[in-house]
Amino acid sequence: MQKQEVLEREKLQKQEILEREKILKQEALERDKAQKQDALERDKVQKQEAIEWRREAALREERMRADMLAREELHVRSQAETDVRNLAREKLHAEIKARNKQFKLQANNELQHQSRMQ
Repeated sequence: MQKQEVLEREKLQKQEILEREKILKQEALERDKAQKQDALERDKVQKQEAIEWRREAALREERMRADMLAREELHVRSQAETDVRNLAREKLHAEIKARNKQFKLQANNELQHQSRMQ
């Protein structure tokens, strides 16, 4: 009877060991599954952050480009206004010079005419 009890005890111990191993294996599988899920979630978050970062970078670049174009346009308009003012000034100077020349010619002609009359 003792031998049978020993065998019975060994059988129970083996079953307990197998049961514990089964539980440990199940827990390990669940941990692995949770770790994989966490890794997938982190990867998903990182990809989303990367997409958002690229989107923000594209927006910044677009704003910079728009600002640069606005500055160029302002510079071109300012230069055009300066050119118009300069041309108007040059035209005015040319007209004044032409009038002065005309006045001198008229004065000279009048002097010559008066000289002849005397």
